[in-house]
Amino acid sequence: MHAGGAFDSADEEGPLANETHIRVLDITDRRPFGSELQAISEPRLYIIRARVHNPGELTTSSRIELGDSRIGPISRLRFRDLSSVASDSLIDEIANLIEADPERHLNFYNRANAISLKIHAFQLLGGIGSSKAQKMVQSRGSAGWMSFLEVGPGPGSLTLELLRSGATVTGLEIDVEAIAHLNRAFGDGDGRLAIIQGDALKVKWPEKASHLIANLPYQISSPILEKIQQYHVKNPFDVVVLLVQDEFAERMSMDHFGSLSTLGLSLWLDFDVELDRKVPGGAFSPAPRVNSRLVVLNPVNRIEEVGTIDRKMFKIITKHCFASRRKKLRSLLAKPPRRLSRVKGWHKARWNAAMNHIYENTPEGLDSEWFEERPDVMEPEEWAMIANAISSFEGDF
Repeated sequence: MHAGGAFDSADEEGPLANETHIRVLDITDRRPFGSELQAISEPRLYIIRARVHNPGELTTSSRIELGDSRIGPISRLRFRDLSSVASDSLIDEIANLIEADPERHLNFYNRANAISLKIHAFQLLGGIGSSKAQKMVQSRGSAGWMSFLEVGPGPGSLTLELLRSGATVTGLEIDVEAIAHLNRAFGDGDGRLAIIQGDALKVKWPEKASHLIANLPYQISSPILEKIQQYHVKNPFDVVVLLVQDEFAERMSMDHFGSLSTLGLSLWLDFDVELDRKVPGGAFSPAPRVNSRLVVLNPVNRIEEVGTIDRKMFKIITKHCFASRRKKLRSLLAKPPRRLSRVKGWHKARWNAAMNHIYENTPEGLDSEWFEERPDVMEPEEWAMIANAISSFEGDF
């Protein structure tokens, strides 16, 4: 069974290339945005969700062929986000699917190799107390560590745990007194610790860091995330773990229907965002007035899921539309984005011609009335479709 991530059912090279049907686990009301179904796909058992155009025609256990006009674009759903009804129905539906085609599932398990264990277990980050920082990885596997980048090691609570686990650590620290303390406490960590003094937003990050962890100051959370993505494009991380303000974490995750944001959509290009445990203000000294939250960024290859995405156009369009998120897309896209000229070959005339073409020729995978929607009810995959449809326009203008 597969969970998490997102994909477009129309992408022939994505995870649904060989899927044929879905079985409905639950249908929920998402006012004012309509209805949403939660389901499991056949034959590879993806947990999915999709908007429903005619919910009255569907019931729990309904079997629907992919591409059915009654459902919109599909995206994967995490197990923990299933409704209670869907969760209760899941085991029975899986059992029915296995019973219907036992040979397929037995062959899968007979062919599977041993599963390697690579678990990143975090409780609290540096600056909160060494007694709270757990060992980062229970098993590193045969490859071991390459390099671990820690942004803002501070007093070194987490640094200590990383060194004990066998990691090679590079810390980015701006505070001179903190650096002096780290040098006194660890030296060079038997050749496995290096501290770079400077602003993490300005200094050059070391190449080939496999993991990153940071307790981010609230005022620089957004620019640090942008730098993380820029680094990740050239030097992919295995995992990124951050401690951020709780409200900021919600914007990152887009964890519920209608919660899209420009921040979350930008991260979606490179990561699946997982919300971990909350950290109360009292865990810090001095205590802030807000709670924090651990967030795990798990890298994902969107090209395999939805095809190549014009990243620059995607970001410009989403930022433009979410600046007035209560307006409909037709109204928002009638005006070219402010920074359109930063995309090579684009200007007002080409934009207007592209929009006229797209209104008359609905991009594959989008509902014919997509431009009557508001920005925050569109799925990330739909934004990718819109951005690609616009950026690929080469007509007369």
